[in-house]
Amino acid sequence: TCGLVMGRWQAAEKFLDPYLNILLVTPMSALIPIMIMATGLGIFTRVLIVFSFVVVVITVNTRAGLRTIDPTWIEMAHSFSANEWQLWRKILLRGALPAILTGLRIGLARAISGMLLVELLLLALGIGRLMLDFQGTFESASLYATVFVVVAEAVLFMQLFKWLEQRLTPWTGHVS
Repeated sequence: TCGLVMGRWQAAEKFLDPYLNILLVTPMSALIPIMIMATGLGIFTRVLIVFSFVVVVITVNTRAGLRTIDPTWIEMAHSFSANEWQLWRKILLRGALPAILTGLRIGLARAISGMLLVELLLLALGIGRLMLDFQGTFESASLYATVFVVVAEAVLFMQLFKWLEQRLTPWTGHVS
C-alpha cells in the first residue's frame, strides 16, 4: 500500500521517501536488537522482524512499477472521463502488476532469510533451534537434512510464486 501511495501522489512520496531510505540503508542486524528490546521475545517480534525484511523491497518495487507506466495512458483515461477508481483498476494496477509481483517474490525470499536469521541468531526457536541442537550434538546428518528441507521448501515456494506470476501477467512473456 505504501508503494502504491508513493508511486501515485508526490506529496506522499516526499513525506515517506526519507523513512524508506533509512530502512533501505540501515543494516537489519542493527535494527533487530532494538525491535527485541521494544517488543520482547514473542511471536509478535518475530513477525515484526520478518516484516521489516520484506516491506522495503516490496515498497520500492511497487513504487517503481507505478513510475514506469506511460503518463499518456493516464492522460487518455482522464480524457475519457475515468474516475480515480477506474484509473487504478484499468491502468495503474495492471501496469504495475509485474513489478509488484517481482517485489513480492523477492520479498518472499527475504522473508525466509529473515526468519532463519532470527531463529538462528536471536530467539533460537523452531527450525533455528533444531539446527542449533543438531550442530551442538554433532548430528551432521540431521543438520544437513534440516537444511535440505528448508532449502527445498524455499525453492518450492519460489517456483510456485514464479508460476503464479506467469499466470497473472501473461502479457510480459517471461518472468525475470
